[in-house]
Amino acid sequence: MCDFPNVENNDFELEALSAFCEDWNRRIVFLDELFRQGRADESLILCCCYIEAIGTWFYDAGSNGEETFARALLRHGEKEIFDRINPVRLLDALRQKEDSPQWSILLNRLAPVLARFKDGFYPSNEITRACRSALTSEEFAALDDFLWKGALAGLAHKVTKCEEVHNGSLAVRGLDESLDFRLFYPALIRIFERARRLIMSGKLKVY
Repeated sequence: MCDFPNVENNDFELEALSAFCEDWNRRIVFLDELFRQGRADESLILCCCYIEAIGTWFYDAGSNGEETFARALLRHGEKEIFDRINPVRLLDALRQKEDSPQWSILLNRLAPVLARFKDGFYPSNEITRACRSALTSEEFAALDDFLWKGALAGLAHKVTKCEEVHNGSLAVRGLDESLDFRLFYPALIRIFERARRLIMSGKLKVY
């Protein structure tokens, strides 16, 4: 987070924010150099750590790292693959909440509908269409804010853990391609550039 004083939007503040953004830009540019040096594991892990860190600028501090990481990718990463949903993973996430009557009802209604899908990643509109067919509009509204749990963006947070990465990539069951630096780096650039525009226009506070 930025440690600059809470001053009015003046020349000093703009200069400080510009320096803050430029420091982050240097870090991001360096990742590509790191990757080209053959340090694939380090570049991938740092890339994902940066996505999580920048995600905290957009979202409530109460959100955990997995959630800020996933939401940043889904909203600002601009790559369809992160939006794909694994119905098995989604149901598993719902089972962890079934102590709540509301979520238990959702699980009971969704389980037979999603059972027809194999253990793989599907376009989000395909999964949401199936979920809508089994739920009321109010129930789906509650689920809609939870779908990231089943999305690839949520699962991909594992990349931030060293032991999950092997030779600069993470293989995921049910996904044809591996998660690697070349997948995440363009998303990181888009997320950062979106944040920088908002910061410099005064629409996003980072202190």
